[in-house]
Amino acid sequence: MLIGKSRSGVLVLVAESALFARYPRSVVELIVNCWSWMISSPCDSPDSGEAGDVDCASKLDAPKSAVKKARGARACGRRGRRWEWEVTFIGGRVGRSSGRKKNDRRSCRPGSSDHHWSRRTGRWRHSKSLRFPRRELDNTDAVKLSLRMPAPVTLQQLADKLGLSRAAVSFALRNQPGVSDEVRNRVRALADQLGYRPNALVAAHMAHIRAGRPPRYRATIGFVLFWRPDKSDTLHQLYSAGLKDRARELGYRVEEFVLDRELNAVRLARILRSRGITGVVIGPLVSPGPLPDFAWDSLATAAIGYSVREPEVHRACFDHFGGMGTVLGQLTRRGYRRPGLVLPTDDDERIMHVSIARFLAWQHLESAARPVPPLLAPEIRPELLAAWVKKHKPDVVISPRHAVRGWLESAGLSVPGEIGFVTPCWLPSHADCSGIDQNPHLLGSAAAELLVTQLQRNEHGLPAEPQLTLLQGRWVEGKTLRPAPAPKAGPSPAAAPADYGRMRA
Repeated sequence: MLIGKSRSGVLVLVAESALFARYPRSVVELIVNCWSWMISSPCDSPDSGEAGDVDCASKLDAPKSAVKKARGARACGRRGRRWEWEVTFIGGRVGRSSGRKKNDRRSCRPGSSDHHWSRRTGRWRHSKSLRFPRRELDNTDAVKLSLRMPAPVTLQQLADKLGLSRAAVSFALRNQPGVSDEVRNRVRALADQLGYRPNALVAAHMAHIRAGRPPRYRATIGFVLFWRPDKSDTLHQLYSAGLKDRARELGYRVEEFVLDRELNAVRLARILRSRGITGVVIGPLVSPGPLPDFAWDSLATAAIGYSVREPEVHRACFDHFGGMGTVLGQLTRRGYRRPGLVLPTDDDERIMHVSIARFLAWQHLESAARPVPPLLAPEIRPELLAAWVKKHKPDVVISPRHAVRGWLESAGLSVPGEIGFVTPCWLPSHADCSGIDQNPHLLGSAAAELLVTQLQRNEHGLPAEPQLTLLQGRWVEGKTLRPAPAPKAGPSPAAAPADYGRMRA
C-alpha cells in the first residue's frame, strides 16, 4: 500500500495492482468508472466541503453486490480543485484515492498522484505515476521542504543586477586587469550574497577546448639573475629552459635580465615599467641573502630555490631533505655502513642546512657503525679531501660537487671498487655518476606556474602567506656505486615445511 497525505490531512491510500487482482473484473471497472464520474460530476458541492453517501453502483454499469457503500467526492485543497473519494467493498475492504479536476492542467499538488488503468492481455492492470512534491506537507497544512534544487546563479544574472556586461563580471571575478577596484568589490559582494559558485565542469570543459588551440601571446615576464652564468653552466640552462617552455605553453614570453655593474636595480625597475612587465622570476643566488631594494609592490614575484631570503616570496624548491633520505636508503641497500658527507659551506647555507640535517639525523638514529663526521669547508681542495678520507676512512662519499670523484681517483682510490661516490645533484653532463636528479627543468616550470597564477589573478606585491612548492627528484643508478643486490623472494605458503607452524610457536 502506498500512503500519502492530502492538504486537509486525510490519509490517501492507493491500492496497488495486487489489491485489485483479488477482486473480479466488474469491481475494477466500478473503480475506474467511479473515478471518472467523481471528477466530472461530483455528488457534493465543492463549497460545502462535506461528503455525502451516494449510490454509485446505480449510476454505473456494475453489480450492486460488489459495493456496500460509496462516499461521494469531497472538495479539498486550494479552491476545491482536489477531490477525495472512497469505496467500501463487501468484506470490509476500503479503497480511497484522490485526484484533481480534468480541466486543471497544472502540475499536481504535493501528496497527489495520477492513476492510470489499462487493459493488457485481457486483464486490468493498475499503474501509478507519482509526482514528487515541491514542498513537504505537515500537520498544519504548511508547505516547507523543497525536493527540487534551486537554479544556480549565473553570470548573466549578476550582470543584470549590476548593470554590467557578462564579460565585465567574469573579469572582475577572475581578478583580470581592466576592471576597477570599485567594480570588482561590487561584483564580489553581490556574488557572495547570492551564493554564486563557478561551475567546475564547465571550467574543465573550457580548459579542454583551450588545450587544443595554439597558445596566444599574453605578456612578457622577466627572469632576473644576480650573476652572469657561463655558457657551460648546465644547471642554469635547465632552469631557463624549463621556465621558458612552460611560459610559452601558457602564452607568455620570457626575457632575461642580469643585475651587475651595468644594470642596477633602479634602471631595471625603469626598464620593466617601460616594457609593461609586471611579473618576474628570481633565479638562485650565488651567496644566499636578501635582495636589493626594489619596487616589489608593483610586481608579481616567484623564486627558484632557498637562496633568496628576503623578501619572502613564492618559491619552487627541490626537496633536499627527501633527496638525502633517498641517497642514504640506496647506500644501505648496497651494504655501505660508513658514508661521509663532503659539502661546501656556501652550498650548505644556500639550501638552509637541510641536507646535512637529514644526514646527521640518519647517523644518530639509523646508523649502527661509528659515524663519519661531515667535511664542511668554505672551499673543498684535493689535499683537504685526501686527509679527511685517510683519517676517517669512509666507504662512500656524498657530495654535490662532481669534482670530488676525480680527486678521489687522483688520490689512488678506485671508484667504485675501493670507495663509492654519489651526488645529490646529478646533471646530464656527468651521466655515469650515481645520484639524485633534482630535475631543474621541472623547477623552472614550477616557478613559471607560480608566477602566471598570480598574474591571472591580478595579484601584485609581496604575498602575505608565501607558498613553498617542493619537488621530488629521481634516482639515477650510474656506475659509481656497487650494484644493489637483487630482492630476495620470500618462501611461498605452498612451499613452507610441514612443521612451519610449530617453529613459529
